[in-house]
Amino acid sequence: MVIVSKMLQNKFLDKDKMKRNKERMKKKQAKIKLLMKDDKKEEAGELQKEIMADTMEMMKGTQKMMVVSLPLIIVYFILGALYAGVTFESLFAIPTFTWYGFIPFPDGGFSIMTGWRRAYFVYYFGWFIIIGIIMKVKEKIIDSEIKDKSKWKGKEEKSEING
Repeated sequence: MVIVSKMLQNKFLDKDKMKRNKERMKKKQAKIKLLMKDDKKEEAGELQKEIMADTMEMMKGTQKMMVVSLPLIIVYFILGALYAGVTFESLFAIPTFTWYGFIPFPDGGFSIMTGWRRAYFVYYFGWFIIIGIIMKVKEKIIDSEIKDKSKWKGKEEKSEING
């Protein structure tokens, strides 16, 4: 799986091209700041549009990689579920305490062939989903904070211009 993901990265993400694009974007952002200081907002707007186009182009490689790798991840988890012998009932089974500590056997017994694999598959798949949800929520919070800050900056600039 790791080898496949590395191959996909090499195929869809051209690192040199991405570095060049980032450098070009930094130069354009510096030009935009200078143009804004000189009150040339139309030219700054055009440069901003070019930056957005470059950003979209950079995202295309990542999107292609995700589109190709997502089915592979789904197949990986389906095969893992089949290998682990996960059934609908076993997803809701209660782990048990044993004399050598807490070991999550959904069967409630010492079953290495099914219990161990099923338990760890369900455990890691659950954490995979939980961490994904946490990252999405964190991303939404950061985005909303950035929007709030930009709104306040816009209001402050307008008040400075007016006042």
